[in-house]
Amino acid sequence: MQDNVSEEELREQLRVAELEWRKAEEHARELKATVDALRAVLNERDRGDQIRPAEPEGQCVNIESGASSRDWALKREWTDVPFQAGAEENKATLQGFEDILVQRLQRSWADAVGTTSLPDAPAEGFGDDVLARALGPLATLQGTSGRPAEQVKAMVFHDPEVLGSALDIVGAYLKNYEVDKASCVIETVMFACLEKGGLWEFKALNHLATVRMKQARYQDALSVLEKLEASVKDFVHNEADDEYWEFWETMYRNYGWALSALGRGDEAIAYIQRSVDVKEKVGKEASWFDLWDLGRLKAAKALKANDPELISASQAIVTKALWQHRDAEKDDLVMRAKIWHTVGECSFGLGFLADGGLRGPE
Repeated sequence: MQDNVSEEELREQLRVAELEWRKAEEHARELKATVDALRAVLNERDRGDQIRPAEPEGQCVNIESGASSRDWALKREWTDVPFQAGAEENKATLQGFEDILVQRLQRSWADAVGTTSLPDAPAEGFGDDVLARALGPLATLQGTSGRPAEQVKAMVFHDPEVLGSALDIVGAYLKNYEVDKASCVIETVMFACLEKGGLWEFKALNHLATVRMKQARYQDALSVLEKLEASVKDFVHNEADDEYWEFWETMYRNYGWALSALGRGDEAIAYIQRSVDVKEKVGKEASWFDLWDLGRLKAAKALKANDPELISASQAIVTKALWQHRDAEKDDLVMRAKIWHTVGECSFGLGFLADGGLRGPE
């Protein structure tokens, strides 16, 4: 099918790909499917309160409209906002979410110390840290409980409404490339998520791995993924089970990305292949994303090995991914440009080796 594309069209596609390279690279690295996969994995497991995090004694819980702790853990209304209205509108939307989070945190704090008086949160002075902005004026807030500030802080971050909103805004930050803001929030609330365990822990570790990848801290991201895998194995014991395949498929893909970024190409390919194999065990076909991952990683390995036949085979895989993506995601031109770029890289690799590679022509 690629033979039907003229040289002029191919060059134009490659030009677009170059222009969109940086944005598409970041977009491709986003581990956007992991939370959904974890939710699918744990839906059955959590049914009947099999996974119910213990609440610390004396905790003050603010739950609206009868929502459960699990509902707040799964909250992702802010994460799921498309954020396609432009930079200024997206910024205003995030500001609105921040204001809601600050209000929820302050209300929880006031309840914990036994007061109805709420201070105004300063709009400036705390940089990218929305939680610091909320907590700043609360440390000296007087009430009837007599609890020290650190104890109250721990109680507030165990409040499902506050913690669920905090995790949700991390997802929204990541979709807007606000990595520093996401890092501040996830690092602040991680202790509470680990203490609550279960779904809270899985979701928080997923967010932390994503943040570390976007910070180019690939070894740290890999370490977080290893911790996440170990934690989930306490609940999930058979990766072939239909109800768990989505988690393992996503986990192995994320491993592949982290290992690829660390230059461990063979291991990365093996993990991406495991991701595909898990799907095949339950009768699922490889997606365009699977094919793109496999093709580009194999092409990079082939170029290092000066193997033009493997590059051609890899290019065929990527080209198949390209047409599958075109059919499945007609409006996603940024991602399509990224895949076209990989097709072009394969052509460059073939030409490079035909010219003698690093040795130069005879």
